[in-house]
Amino acid sequence: MKQVIFVLLDRYADWEFAYLAPALRGEVAQGYQVRFASSDMLAKISIGGLTMRPQLTLDEIPEDAHALVLIGAAGSWREDPPERIAQLAHAFKDSGRVVGAICDAARWAGSVGLLNDVRHTLNDPHEMADFPGYTNAQGYLPEESVRDGNIVTANGNAPVAFAANVLRALEAAPEKAIQEYADFYTIGFHAAMKKYGYG
Repeated sequence: MKQVIFVLLDRYADWEFAYLAPALRGEVAQGYQVRFASSDMLAKISIGGLTMRPQLTLDEIPEDAHALVLIGAAGSWREDPPERIAQLAHAFKDSGRVVGAICDAARWAGSVGLLNDVRHTLNDPHEMADFPGYTNAQGYLPEESVRDGNIVTANGNAPVAFAANVLRALEAAPEKAIQEYADFYTIGFHAAMKKYGYG
């Protein structure tokens, strides 16, 4: 099984992994295992009040995991998150593995230099002027989600586009299957049924 590790901090955004995780667990892709990691094993409570107990600490993330997915949170990525996350994210990127970051996690990724050589998107590019480690303002694109090779970013209102681009980066399924999955959540159930000839 190919492992995809989701990093969730306290006050994590429920919706930002709600499409990608099930897609990897059989809705679109086959052969993937989804696991959740955090800075410690204490329960984390989402913005919506969902309590999650991590399966792994950051130090327990397997070296052979295929992807690291950083999920946004209300404030936690702005409150000095563990340096270990930056070390892991750079290691995944440097070894050619997939790194995804959405919402405030994408902002944080930019602040630690992960986006300096890739096209990317963010919630608010103007915030990045505060971070000397970010040197790639010209690489910002005003899009819902951007994939540049194995690096995927998205704003916090784009969990479906984010899921689709992570699936593409992983080459987890044929493009038709990925686009169909995305369409069912973006153009609407009945329009997608008609588009793909169901019913």
